[in-house]
Amino acid sequence: MSDKLGKYLANKRDEFDVEAPDDNLLWEKIQGELHPGKPVSKHLITKTILIKIRNIAAVVVILFSLGYIANDIINGRIARGRVGLSSVDSELGRRENEYMSLVRFKTEEVSTFIGSNDINIKQLFAEIKKLDTVYNQSMADLKELGPNEKVINTIFSTYEQKIRLLELIILETNKINRYESNRKINL
Repeated sequence: MSDKLGKYLANKRDEFDVEAPDDNLLWEKIQGELHPGKPVSKHLITKTILIKIRNIAAVVVILFSLGYIANDIINGRIARGRVGLSSVDSELGRRENEYMSLVRFKTEEVSTFIGSNDINIKQLFAEIKKLDTVYNQSMADLKELGPNEKVINTIFSTYEQKIRLLELIILETNKINRYESNRKINL
């Protein structure tokens, strides 16, 4: 038996003398022995490789889509909390920003008068709180109804009224301060 093996190895020496095995040829022979009636072709191997590549590409597309959808959901939740007129129209957003900065400036100026004991000033602050309630309801309506002309006009009206009330507080406080300073001078 060893003579037959030696002759066989001597005859096939050139086929055995390779640096790397031919994987496709090896798998073709294994496939042929498993299914003796079916010849294995390179077309079948290429087809299985293409199927694997397609499956990998499908997984990548699905993962990318899921990430995109998750991002939209997360940013959608954040954006729902911050509905503004800029989401309706850029000009309305610009106008709203101007009003907001003016209200912020006037509020900073008036913030020192909050503890005042004057009845008129307390009433003006109470009116501002009512306007804040109307404004918050209008923003909720904007979020729910979308760009409605009445809602937008109400929002701008509350800004304008709040600015007028803040200016009245400033005038009232200045009037009180002038009266007190004049009274001190006269004494």
